[in-house]
Amino acid sequence: MDVTVLHLMGHLMERQLDEAAGYLLRKDLEARGITVKTQASTKAILGEDRARAVLLESGETLGADLVVMAVGIRPETRLATDAHL
Repeated sequence: MDVTVLHLMGHLMERQLDEAAGYLLRKDLEARGITVKTQASTKAILGEDRARAVLLESGETLGADLVVMAVGIRPETRLATDAHL
């Protein structure tokens, strides 16, 4: 399976990680065979009955069998709550 992560900003998880940590995350993903493209803005998801490709604002088209999109994070606060923090 080929996996590509598209991320809008210049480094991964820019709200949670500084640039150096984002770089380390990227290198770890790449070591696992995952392609990472930063500063990648999605223009359209192409396909009639299902996603078949992703068109980027740059004009690049990436073939796809599946597209998963995620926005934002939801913090896990149970540990802090249980610890009365």
